[in-house]
Amino acid sequence: MGKGVVIAGGLRESGVMLRRLSISRFKSIKSEQLELGRVNLFIGGNGSGKSNILEAIGLVSACFDRGLGDSDLGRKGMRLTPPELMKSSFKGDELPKTLELKAEFDGKVAYRCQLQSSVNDPLLRFFSEKAEANSDVIFGRSHRGARATGVSHSARLDKSRGMWDQIKATYENIPDAVGDVFAEFSRYVIYSPQTDFLRGRQSGRVDVPPIGLHGEGLTEAVSAVLRLLHKEEAADSSRFRLMDSCLDLAFLPGWASEFGTSSRLKALTLT
Repeated sequence: MGKGVVIAGGLRESGVMLRRLSISRFKSIKSEQLELGRVNLFIGGNGSGKSNILEAIGLVSACFDRGLGDSDLGRKGMRLTPPELMKSSFKGDELPKTLELKAEFDGKVAYRCQLQSSVNDPLLRFFSEKAEANSDVIFGRSHRGARATGVSHSARLDKSRGMWDQIKATYENIPDAVGDVFAEFSRYVIYSPQTDFLRGRQSGRVDVPPIGLHGEGLTEAVSAVLRLLHKEEAADSSRFRLMDSCLDLAFLPGWASEFGTSSRLKALTLT
């Protein structure tokens, strides 16, 4: 990363937003608690740990998604790292057995997990996890077993996948508010635009259209948004007001005076 990183959240109509994040023993972060807002700007030199904050959020998101394998974390835009190196390692400190992440969302929904790894294991695995809503335990597991909505879960759980992804189709009495938060947050990804992809000199995979993790398809997507924005503006619709608020993010830190797209110049695509 460079000298500035922006994280944006809580902009979707669903209103799902990450409010607080606690990180323990993850990479260069020994113990930290962050209070997050709609837009969060982290400024620091290369190697200061900005990306580790993004990846901690990405790891929580992966706990609600398909799993913790390299392909799963790669789809989140995370740098692929041997699991054993994801735990903090400070001079003079004993290597921890687990790393811990805790996320608190709107609606008093909270999630905590402890992940473990070993030298010969290519995967992170769950040591424990717990989800709560209004301080009531929705589901959880540890070495003592697993429970969901107050009922013991007897089926064997894959330790390299989050419990939510394995039980969500089974338990119909999980509150909709909890399901909505986890489903929404499981879509989180880290975008790292790169010049060659933005200029079309390289092409990459777009797992979640219309934009790839390195900026593939960004010009076309922005053009489509601006066309739709003008159409909705004429109708003075609520969608226009939402889109206009989202586009304001480009100007908030004072980085830009104009925002738009133009036709691609051949000079920019020559090798």
